[in-house]
Amino acid sequence: MKTKMRLFAVMTGFALIFATWGSVVARAQKLPTVSLNVTIEDTTSDLVTPTQVRSDGGGVYTDGVGGVTAELGSNGNINILFWPGRGTPTRNLYFNHSPIDGQFFSGPLPGSPFQGGQIPPSGYGNNPHLYSNPPNPALATPYVAIQNMALGTAQCVQFYWAWGYRDLFHFGQANTANTPTAFVVVSRDTVDQWTVGTPPSGFGCPVNDPVTLVVHDVAISKGQTTTVQDGNFYLPFRLTLRRKQ
Repeated sequence: MKTKMRLFAVMTGFALIFATWGSVVARAQKLPTVSLNVTIEDTTSDLVTPTQVRSDGGGVYTDGVGGVTAELGSNGNINILFWPGRGTPTRNLYFNHSPIDGQFFSGPLPGSPFQGGQIPPSGYGNNPHLYSNPPNPALATPYVAIQNMALGTAQCVQFYWAWGYRDLFHFGQANTANTPTAFVVVSRDTVDQWTVGTPPSGFGCPVNDPVTLVVHDVAISKGQTTTVQDGNFYLPFRLTLRRKQ
């Protein structure tokens, strides 16, 4: 009887090990990537407020065309690289960081904690690209891989634009409890379309104003770099992502 009990315990232990290992493998499985066409919109979701990230006037950005990579990655996040200078013809993006009358978040203000903060230049980006990540720590609603989102649903994500400087939407150094930086909202509109942008008022992310922390790298001795925080900036934007057919 004791032998049977010990055998049962051993087999149960193995079953638990394999079940746990199987769940880890399942979590690690890669998702199919989704190739995209990307439209940079000129207004936010209210169709009135001007956006401050604009296209180069060349129309839709297509994965695999003009040096562009645009996909929902195998890890369930957004990965888009515009890379001017790495394709023929090349594509770019225009970033507007000019101060806006009446807008509090328009760069380092008097008394700003950002030493060395400066207003970044407005203009076309230097190899612009973007990336999203799940919220960390997790929010109340579990994160869903973007290609697996149900129709009509939306969720908050960490996000950054890189363009020589970096605009951090609750990403990296901006991912702190007391930051005024916004999360970005991703919604699934149809089977083949997603909208990505700064959150509409009252959406439900912890911060709703379309605010980003701008940082840039400064080279120091022996090939090392340090990151300088330039301040919080108002940077509304909206993208439409459509599955490339």
